[in-house]
Amino acid sequence: MSRQRWGRVLACAVGVAVVTAGCGGLSSVSSNQDDVCATLAQMEPAIPPMLTLTNPEGTNIQARYAAAVYVKMAEDNRSSFNDSQFRLLERVTTVMEQYQEVLVTKGDETPLANNQPAFDSFQMNIVANYRILVDSIGCPTPEFLDQFPKT
Repeated sequence: MSRQRWGRVLACAVGVAVVTAGCGGLSSVSSNQDDVCATLAQMEPAIPPMLTLTNPEGTNIQARYAAAVYVKMAEDNRSSFNDSQFRLLERVTTVMEQYQEVLVTKGDETPLANNQPAFDSFQMNIVANYRILVDSIGCPTPEFLDQFPKT
């Protein structure tokens, strides 16, 4: 094989290695799937109280507390996730933290529904990112997500 051809082969191999390393591996998002899905399922009950559609009588303080609980559980279960999975989870927790910041600006006992226009984009970001998380890993879709349109 000529030097030029070896150079191309080597360049391609290096490119694939860089892409694979940057993505955490081609199959790593679904590795350890059963354990990760079980962990996510244990954390899922914290999500519905944050969302007006699944908690129509909920208050801002309930949503803030639920978001804080979920973020804490994500931190506590960090070792259950590989890097690719954790990056997906981190997207969810980041939007929850942003939502918490907005919730703080409203009265604690105020019903979520009273501020729905202010909360809608944050709540939909939580739903969309959570759906991406479970779909990417290959976990069963939790029932509460059925109430939200797929986007």
